[in-house]
Amino acid sequence: QPHARLRGFVGPVFSPRQMERLRAVARERAHALIDARAGDGTMEILRDFAGDLPLFAMCRFIGIDDADRARIGAFLVGTEEGFTSPMTPARRRRVETAITALNDFVRDLIERRRAEPREDVVGLLVAEQAKPGGPSDEELLSLIVNIVGGSVGSTRAAFANAILELARHPDQARLIRDDSAMIPRAVEECLRYHPPFRFGRRVAKQPVSLFGLEVAQGQSIFIPRQAVNRDSARFEDPDRFDVTRPERRHRSFSFGAHFCLGHAVA
Repeated sequence: QPHARLRGFVGPVFSPRQMERLRAVARERAHALIDARAGDGTMEILRDFAGDLPLFAMCRFIGIDDADRARIGAFLVGTEEGFTSPMTPARRRRVETAITALNDFVRDLIERRRAEPREDVVGLLVAEQAKPGGPSDEELLSLIVNIVGGSVGSTRAAFANAILELARHPDQARLIRDDSAMIPRAVEECLRYHPPFRFGRRVAKQPVSLFGLEVAQGQSIFIPRQAVNRDSARFEDPDRFDVTRPERRHRSFSFGAHFCLGHAVA
């Protein structure tokens, strides 16, 4: 199907080699951001850390030069307004302006990679296009725009949510500080308990009857990930924040055909 075909093009992009490269970039930047605030002993998480690290790492991963990072950040702030409510006329104008600017920027970036190949995300996808059955120009544009647009806001929110919950639960934070081996499990618990996106939207392809509700073809269904992650049949005492919780897959990265494209990056 078309969806699976398009996802197939990005497999090489999220290879272990690329992830190791990105991990090193993210670690170095994270330490630099923390060191910059060490003298003061305080940090405003969104401004000084969560708002910087995802954008910096994504730009290095995608192949966007540092000089263009601020521009991309401005575009993404505009496009993210498209997921807020209510959608006022003024907000819609800002969203459409930002989306147009982001698409124009990515088109120019693609042309630059065709002229000067690199082993970054854009360069790898441009190389895929040259293969038989590769993505069309519009598919290539859509893939890169979605990778750019889907990586920054979600990661920023995940950082902020995690820090908030650890501040609210100092006993849990102490467990992690005392034993760094707890970090991977704590990350999963933060994602389960307070996911970056609480809802996923689907459109019914045919009439559906679920839970006593009749859903007509073409109607939108909003699936609450937060509710799935607090399912008492799956998680013991699900409303408790517990970094020692036994690992059990949450749904913060969605599931099935729409499982998060960038989960390896996350």
